[in-house]
Amino acid sequence: MPLVGIGFHYDTSLGFPDALGFRAGIAHPFRPWDMERDRPADLVEVPLAVMDATLAEDRYEGLSAAAAKPRVLALLDWAAEHGGGFSILWHPERFDAASARGWDRLYFEVIDAVRERGGVCVTARELGGTAADWLAVPTA
Repeated sequence: MPLVGIGFHYDTSLGFPDALGFRAGIAHPFRPWDMERDRPADLVEVPLAVMDATLAEDRYEGLSAAAAKPRVLALLDWAAEHGGGFSILWHPERFDAASARGWDRLYFEVIDAVRERGGVCVTARELGGTAADWLAVPTA
């Protein structure tokens, strides 16, 4: 796998650019299959549930933060009901006071909603390390 070859231990980019949801069909970290070695990769994939650009940019959903909120929370509820994770990607420009248009508030509302549902918020690096332990690849 190319990412493993350059030293990556986890990836959080497996998501749709133009839709909400779990591209791999699951809401849990997993090890993708390494086709060349015919075994699980030495990499933890943390599925991306929501990206700000998907919701905000006109070429995709083109929603306001207020219109996006119920859609994000509905997906979060689904993930919580099924014991899954909920990885979000918010780009730095969404926190610029001059242009945020509510996207900064929505980010923090989602974080609060995760906690209200009993979830914890960690960095991808923290989750990648933890998930690597419980997704250990047996050595041959």
